[in-house]
Amino acid sequence: MNNIDLLLNRRSNGALKFPAPNNATLDKILTAGMRVPDHGNIKPWHFTVMQDKGLEHLSDIFSKAGQADGVDQEKLNKMIKMPFRAPMIIVISTRYNDHPKVPKQEQLIAAGCCAYAMQMAAFGLGYGAIWRTGELSYHTLVKSELNIRDTDEIIGFLYIGTENKQLPVKATTPYQDYVTFL
Repeated sequence: MNNIDLLLNRRSNGALKFPAPNNATLDKILTAGMRVPDHGNIKPWHFTVMQDKGLEHLSDIFSKAGQADGVDQEKLNKMIKMPFRAPMIIVISTRYNDHPKVPKQEQLIAAGCCAYAMQMAAFGLGYGAIWRTGELSYHTLVKSELNIRDTDEIIGFLYIGTENKQLPVKATTPYQDYVTFL
């Protein structure tokens, strides 16, 4: 698959199973995240890779967050199961730097580009992936338990695994309604 076909045919797939990428493939995925545009070359991001016991740890963190919020048992059970929807999760977070020429907004965008680049790399390497956020991305207890500073943000949870079922590529929305030519 060439680069353009990759971009035009990519899809988010939440139906993921084992196996997860091996170490060599994970290395390529993480390296793709490191290649994104980075004004000032300050690398304002951090990746936390979770598999096996790491997924159990993330489940415990989500459980603590739900209990702290006083959610009902049904929602708590759902939160506890979330990390097991894929055999690997990469948590992408910011690691903001004070920089006179690179505002936080640009650093946030760069970290978001990391998530996208890693998702595309996973897809290009034959894996399925889905970039998820949700309320736990913004939860202070989740950030604290993952050693993410209060001043930083979780960009998302990148779930990666082997596609359990192939999803069709959805028709692309025509861009004409979203572009102005001057």
